[in-house]
Amino acid sequence: MSPSQSLTTALEAVERVLAADTSDFNELAAIAGAPVEEVFFGADLTGVDLRESEIDSLLPLLTKFEGAVLTETQRTKFRKAARQTKGVVVRRKISDLRIDLVVRFLDWFEQSGFEEGGKHGLFHRHDRYQLKTSKLQELLLVPVDRLSRQPTGLTSEFVNVALRQLSGFSHTENHPFLVRLFKLLGDLVVPFDEYSRAIFDEHYSFVPSFTTGELIAQLRPTYIMDRHWLSLWDEKDFVRAASVLGEQRPIHTNALEDSLDDFDWSTLLEVFSRLPFDCDVDVAERMAARLTRQSWPASQTQLVLRLKTHPKLQQAIFRQLLAQGNGTRVVEVIRWLDDNKGAAGALSLENALSIIKDFDLALRLAKELAPRLAQNQLSAVADALDVKAVTREQVETLKSMRTKFGLR
Repeated sequence: MSPSQSLTTALEAVERVLAADTSDFNELAAIAGAPVEEVFFGADLTGVDLRESEIDSLLPLLTKFEGAVLTETQRTKFRKAARQTKGVVVRRKISDLRIDLVVRFLDWFEQSGFEEGGKHGLFHRHDRYQLKTSKLQELLLVPVDRLSRQPTGLTSEFVNVALRQLSGFSHTENHPFLVRLFKLLGDLVVPFDEYSRAIFDEHYSFVPSFTTGELIAQLRPTYIMDRHWLSLWDEKDFVRAASVLGEQRPIHTNALEDSLDDFDWSTLLEVFSRLPFDCDVDVAERMAARLTRQSWPASQTQLVLRLKTHPKLQQAIFRQLLAQGNGTRVVEVIRWLDDNKGAAGALSLENALSIIKDFDLALRLAKELAPRLAQNQLSAVADALDVKAVTREQVETLKSMRTKFGLR
């Protein structure tokens, strides 16, 4: 049919619809000679009076119904259908994206020559083996296509079946293939369960080596798999092993937390400064408590305060050092404030000095900072010391200090 003929046919169909004495959309579509879905999909119904019409056939068609003349019941139906249809569309888009990821993996597999056998074949536990693309389609593409379109999406059973079926190829010589396979599983956002971990531990753990960690690093952060990897290492090698994951993506926060029991404070500093993990306020407080309850020389407090890590964790460390009331550490906190933020503010000094119970310790700090403090700051320091001065000697010492700096 020529373009002019197509246009003539379309115009004739429109004329028949406009002349029809019916408001039934199925009948109108039949008059137009096309399915109702084709005729009315995405149609703009603005200004159309549908109050006497049967609208059920329009509900799933993403029509622009907001400006139509509707009853309240009809408008409620359209809105409900729009929400449901949106969910279907989102699932379809997710499905299409996942299918595309699998197809690209299969294309890479074919182009890599693994099907050819010989020197390109994959190592099986017993010999070289020709793994066919058709087998991978059966294990990956078919279930992804089927499961992605369902409300539940991909499940751990999908990954468990795939890992079991491909376990014969868990050979160090196949590392490039395995890395791409696990990256695909990560991109598909497949959930892992304890059975997945058990299959991985039995078939894909290469006597813990960083090769194993590189496979887990391709996955999205999960407690089960990240904790499994981190649990394999003692404190001496922990940061290096955890970095295998951290170089690729953040480490699952709870998995990291649960791996730090009994670690030395210096190791914790290294963990917090080198490893990426998501940190909200609650995590920051727990991590800070784990660190600040450790025993370290007071002289190292500023090293702790200078830690380059999440801002929330830095703030939590500062708060907890003050709240714990260890006088020698608080002195270092105040020195750190003075070194890093100019002269420590009167409010900060007053609050911090109130935590130090030892008069002599607080006095030494005050004398150290005095040359850099403004008059109002010195006054705040003297007031904070006044509360601690209980002996006659301490009162006289404080009085002498006030006189020296011209304080009342």
